[in-house]
Amino acid sequence: MPAGGHIVRFTNSGVPLSAAFLMSRMRVRRRAAVGRFLVASAVASALLMGTGLQTAAAAPVGVPTGESGTVTGWGGNWDGQQDQPTDLTDVTAIAAGSNHSLALTAGGTVVAWGSNGEGQSTVPTGLTDVTAISARLNHSLALKSDGTVVAWGSNDFGQSNVPTGLVDVTAIASGLWFNVALKSDGTVVAWGNNSYGQLNVPNGLTGVTAISAGGYHTVALTGAGTTVVWGNNDYDQLAVPSGLTGVTAVATGEHHSLALTEAGTIVSWGLASTGATTVPADLPEVVAIAAGNYYSMALTRDGTVRTWGSNPGVVPDGLNGVIALAGGYSHALALVADVPAFTADAPSLGLVAGSPVSYQFATENAATFVSANPLPSGLTLTSGGLLAGTITEVGEYDVQVVATSGIRSTNGTTHTFVVTAGALAELVVTPPEVGFVSIAGQPLTFAVAGEDAFGNATSVAASYTTSLVGSDFADVIDGDTITFYKAGVRTVTVTVGSVSTSFDVEIAASATSAVELASSSMTAIVDDTITLSLNGTDAYGNETGDLASQAVFTSDWASDVIDGATVRFTHASVHTLTGTFGGLTSTVAIELSDPVGVAAALAAAQKAAEQAATSVEQTAVLAQAGSNPAPGVLAGGMLLVLGLALCLRRRVVA
Repeated sequence: MPAGGHIVRFTNSGVPLSAAFLMSRMRVRRRAAVGRFLVASAVASALLMGTGLQTAAAAPVGVPTGESGTVTGWGGNWDGQQDQPTDLTDVTAIAAGSNHSLALTAGGTVVAWGSNGEGQSTVPTGLTDVTAISARLNHSLALKSDGTVVAWGSNDFGQSNVPTGLVDVTAIASGLWFNVALKSDGTVVAWGNNSYGQLNVPNGLTGVTAISAGGYHTVALTGAGTTVVWGNNDYDQLAVPSGLTGVTAVATGEHHSLALTEAGTIVSWGLASTGATTVPADLPEVVAIAAGNYYSMALTRDGTVRTWGSNPGVVPDGLNGVIALAGGYSHALALVADVPAFTADAPSLGLVAGSPVSYQFATENAATFVSANPLPSGLTLTSGGLLAGTITEVGEYDVQVVATSGIRSTNGTTHTFVVTAGALAELVVTPPEVGFVSIAGQPLTFAVAGEDAFGNATSVAASYTTSLVGSDFADVIDGDTITFYKAGVRTVTVTVGSVSTSFDVEIAASATSAVELASSSMTAIVDDTITLSLNGTDAYGNETGDLASQAVFTSDWASDVIDGATVRFTHASVHTLTGTFGGLTSTVAIELSDPVGVAAALAAAQKAAEQAATSVEQTAVLAQAGSNPAPGVLAGGMLLVLGLALCLRRRVVA
């Protein structure tokens, strides 16, 4: 037996013999010697890793997790250590002594139940503002928000006598008959029983971030992720495995220790005969650890609880939503996150585009709110549950909010927001396929749509007016259809309520239905030339233009010379000219005069010219034969007479 050590004998159940004896003698108060009383009630130090698990933020056992929940226990219950008050709610931290249990509420008060033989379950009157709790064998600790410590219960070795002047404490841990406190400067203070050097904090120890106290030994976690241990080493409790680094949490049983690494694995050392240090090979990634007297506990990433060693019993079926663990002598505790229950989940569903949305979702328990599906554009949901923003697009949108307490969630009701168009802000006119053009007499139908300020379509009943004034053929408006009769450019105004818009329509004349023949002069002298025009109009009096280039012109005098739209007259008389276009005709009478007998002269000249031409031909023949050329001379004379007649006519006209 090692110097200063003690002997532990085991029963067939794997529980130390002295512990089995204590189960039947729970009221033992006095001990002959520390080394002879061989049972302790372990307080597990469990640290939840901040690795993204849907659970509470990192916190040692007894320290609030940031969430509230209810307590579940299993294992031994002979002192009612599992019989938590039925009205216990809003629990944020738990701790387990040998056969008593502690709970810290969100209000900063402590509730205790189970064994109370030494006052360990009698919470001091008026104790408030508590931020952390711890328990061992038969005493309890509380850390207050001002950094002071309160202790109650067993005081056989001064474990309930908090050192005078102890302040600035940030964490506490209870050993068998001693306590350890971590200060804000990273140093450690210990008090109570020191039979195994458990109070002998290593000189110069600083930078400590977490502590855990076992039966007679202490483990400190440094900011560098390494561990420092001191106290009893009878079962290699101080034999930290070589090279252990990257530690994020520590926990201690009575004679063994656990370390959780940043990789989610567990390293254990100390008393091995109970199986408490035999970490299951199939253990998945771990996010929290705890230890009872002779067993170990782990919370895995998938939300299940695993135990090994001299177990306190079978983990309850269906246990999930666990956010913290604590181990006692023969019982274990789990803090199960509350399932958020909605108390406000009924936003207004009828919305007008552009109107602001502001609704506060709420639950009975603290929760973080997220959207189960993409929110409509323009809306946001804060983690505190405020749904706010503006939806500008018409439609129906399903919104479902999920309240989560970290590891447990509640799906809210699926709400369908029906967003309708806002007030009419603009009119949009769509013409038929032909565009904003028309032909006189043909109806033109427009489509008018209204839009709100965000471009959403609104139903409208439009009225129309046109700019036509004082016409024999007024525009005819029938609903969205307008028939224009007067050719030209028409301004159309569409009005809905106080909103209006205008646009221009170009109206062309319809097909020619009538023609009118006109002459550049209604009188003329024989041999004069005039120009004709044939003007068309449609059925509504709209001009279709001068159709002369497309018309056919005729005269009742066959001798008149017609070239396109020009006519030269050869006889003095009334000449009737006719213009024809597409089956439409029009006539005009032109009066011809011959004041100097030009017509007769022209006729004579024409005849003389014809005779002269014949004589010229004959003269040419005779010349070739050597005959008399006199006939040619005669022909020339006749041409001269004709020229004189023409000159005389020109003078008379002038």
